[in-house]
Amino acid sequence: MHESKIINLLYKTIKKESSDCYYLNQNRLVTTDSLAEGTHFLLAWSSPEQIAEKLVEVNVSDIAAGGGYPTHAFLNLGLNEFTSETNWITRFVKKFRKCLDKYSIQISGGDTYFSKTTNLTLSLLGNTIRKTSREKGRLGDYLYLSGYTGYSLLGYQILSKRKDQIPKSIKQKAILTHLAPSSEFFLAKKLVRDKSIHAMMDVTDGLLQDLEKLSSSSGLGFEVYLDEFWDKHPLKKIISLDESLSSGEELKLLILSKKKLPKSYNLIQLGIATNVTGVKYYQLGKKLKFSKKGYLHFKNNS
Repeated sequence: MHESKIINLLYKTIKKESSDCYYLNQNRLVTTDSLAEGTHFLLAWSSPEQIAEKLVEVNVSDIAAGGGYPTHAFLNLGLNEFTSETNWITRFVKKFRKCLDKYSIQISGGDTYFSKTTNLTLSLLGNTIRKTSREKGRLGDYLYLSGYTGYSLLGYQILSKRKDQIPKSIKQKAILTHLAPSSEFFLAKKLVRDKSIHAMMDVTDGLLQDLEKLSSSSGLGFEVYLDEFWDKHPLKKIISLDESLSSGEELKLLILSKKKLPKSYNLIQLGIATNVTGVKYYQLGKKLKFSKKGYLHFKNNS
């Protein structure tokens, strides 16, 4: 069953997909995310340090997009024979604690158990600065993206033995983005104080999927104009537009604002919110359709 259908089955009373965070009240929010061996990482590719960093950053990214900052962490470790060895778990924990310290997060509980494959789950509790959940978008809002997407998918291709020549700096950034992406926490903390910004969400399943989620949550449609995004894209000669829009686990922010935002934020303006449901893409004045669906958490979800 497709991931979205499973979520809808669990929450039958919810009419539209909500944010990745749950708001306990106006001041507190919580999120949880998991990394599963074979789905989110491969032990042959990722070091214990990279896995620890990725686990923290994907959760911090959710809190940041929700308009908050994390305070407490709860960690569940499902370890196999390899990852429960002293060297691996010591390296993981050392980096994990360093990542928590970066955001002043206190480890407050969790669980450990044996698993045939490694499964890691982190839950974060945080304080709300200002609620910027997905459903708070408004008609006429300007749609922004905090950076270029596509690096994570390119990193996967390189690790999968892509043969062509790629500049070293781009290659390194792509591999790092795939193995240990960084959240936009500090940017989000700045943006949330701008009262013109209504809503934010992070890009984890690719723009094609996540814009549909943002549309569903807010009850809005989007007209997305890709000329500026693609003309200035640093990977334009290396990947396709489809690949850039479907690359998952990028952790860039999608932002909805009632007015145009200052250039000092270094954001990419993508389009505008409309009252026609769904997402429509345009380039050079022509409407585009894309076959890729973005990052999928289940292989049999056609």
